Amino acid sequence: MDYYTANVFKIISIVALIFFVLCLVILVAKKCNKKFIGLATLLSVASAASVFYFQHVENNPKLSTATDHKERYDFPESSSSEKSVSETSSEISSSASSDNASNAKTETSSSETSNSTKVKSSQEELADKLPKNVEYGYIDKSDFTKETMYHSKEFDYAYVSTGEHSIIKTVKLDFRDLPLASLDDALEYIQDWTSRDTQLQSKVDDRTYIYHSASLNLNYEIKLVINSQGEITRVSIFPDDSLI
Repeated sequence: MDYYTANVFKIISIVALIFFVLCLVILVAKKCNKKFIGLATLLSVASAASVFYFQHVENNPKLSTATDHKERYDFPESSSSEKSVSETSSEISSSASSDNASNAKTETSSSETSNSTKVKSSQEELADKLPKNVEYGYIDKSDFTKETMYHSKEFDYAYVSTGEHSIIKTVKLDFRDLPLASLDDALEYIQDWTSRDTQLQSKVDDRTYIYHSASLNLNYEIKLVINSQGEITRVSIFPDDSLI
């Protein structure tokens, strides 16, 4: 029971007490039936008990679910509700600042990503279309060990170097242990590191040739190292200068 309800019932009890006391006085004065006098006495006592009970409820905050009298009428300098509103406002302000900073960071990141996409090089666009570990394509570093150049784990004779964006720029195939007899013998190796349809297109000199892939529309410059017996001990694959 809250403070106000207890106060209302106390007032009603006081009025009832006054009424029943007056009735008791009148009945006694007129020497009425003892039953009526007893009833009036009982009701007066009950009313008095109600007055004391509801007064007790008002004065005891543990019996009241409402805020006590002091909280309702003393108006402390800083109420808990005011503190709650202040703290909530502070949290909202802090959250808004954090959100603004986060949004600004996201916008900056999005802008940088957008700019990066806009300036994506022709090398990257080409590499995106090609398999990994071929000339003009991206290198898969897990397939190589890093020395002066990247050394293939699967093909002991193969080394590659990369340019920007981890795109393969040069492939060197070392055949010093088992030299190749002719350029025709080197074709399969060249195709392994370029494209399966790569074929000789033109001869620049005795040690330099241009190969071409029709399916990819790409050119490759092939340079040879030849030993004193006329055998090929190294095949180097270079990109077309206009692409890389």
